[in-house]
Amino acid sequence: MVLLRAKGDAPATIAEIVGVRVKTVRRVLAAYDRQGLGGLYRRPGSGRPSRLAAKHWQQVKAWVMQGPQAVGYGFVKWTTRSLRNYLDKKWNVTFSREWIRQKLHGLMGFSWTRGEKVPACANQAKRKADRKAFSRQILAKLQSARQGNLILLFEDETIFTLAGKVGYSWSPKGRTQAIPSTGKRERVVVFGAGDPLSGQTHYRLESTINQDTTLRFLRQLVRYYQRQQPGTSLLIILDKHSGHTAASIQDYVGHQERVSILLLPTQSADLNPIEHLWHWLSEQMIKNAFFETTTQLKQAVRHFFSYIAGIKEEVISWLGDLRKLYLKEAAI
Repeated sequence: MVLLRAKGDAPATIAEIVGVRVKTVRRVLAAYDRQGLGGLYRRPGSGRPSRLAAKHWQQVKAWVMQGPQAVGYGFVKWTTRSLRNYLDKKWNVTFSREWIRQKLHGLMGFSWTRGEKVPACANQAKRKADRKAFSRQILAKLQSARQGNLILLFEDETIFTLAGKVGYSWSPKGRTQAIPSTGKRERVVVFGAGDPLSGQTHYRLESTINQDTTLRFLRQLVRYYQRQQPGTSLLIILDKHSGHTAASIQDYVGHQERVSILLLPTQSADLNPIEHLWHWLSEQMIKNAFFETTTQLKQAVRHFFSYIAGIKEEVISWLGDLRKLYLKEAAI
């Protein structure tokens, strides 16, 4: 109400926007004028008895938990406005939107939060079991890698386009940084791999993800470690992209001494620490940058990997505490 008044809205307009009586708006603004922010705190009082019993509020809580589609509406989330209208229709009682907000927050323990994407997996029990089994495997492999008997590499790919990405940045108040964009959809695929114990990273630039480009990157990795650490076993962790599970990949790995691959569980990108590396690359070199050609985009990626090659301790920090991650998952 205070902010709306500062913008020049009249009490009647504010009342309509907030969903209360004009008298309430004037009372709140008068309290603010007298006491500042302290005047906006609700003070305890006798108040009038609620027009809904406790069992009714429990029913409201259940409706909020189930969502509006459970009671026949087509929209997907409740707002204070739609909930107010439904209570009026259902029980012929009218509340202000602010009163409903207070009930949702104080009585029922709800808060207005952003949703979180979760994998749409038909068999959640199997997915959970697969993640637990994978995490236990990795914990054993980590122990072997720490003893110097194994090189552990996490592999993944990311895609950047000339359309660009937008991120946060410091800008003068009231102004937003303008990011030029060609609107082109030309893309660069970045294959990457990282050793969470040594901080060693690898990359390869391609135009697509398939069995041929995957095979080229695997050969690059195997040649490097056969030359740098001959005789040490190499385990490469990949997701279940069709380019990773192709017969040609299995055939190549099968003909290599001391080289094996391990596939991540379905829809478990969070168990691959190299995802943090992609976030770092995107924030450092891609977001809010303008690339007119894929050559410029590739140069930015090369610059990033050249830079992190000299700060392996920071790379290890970005990849995170894998033991903590997998212990938690293995215990669920």
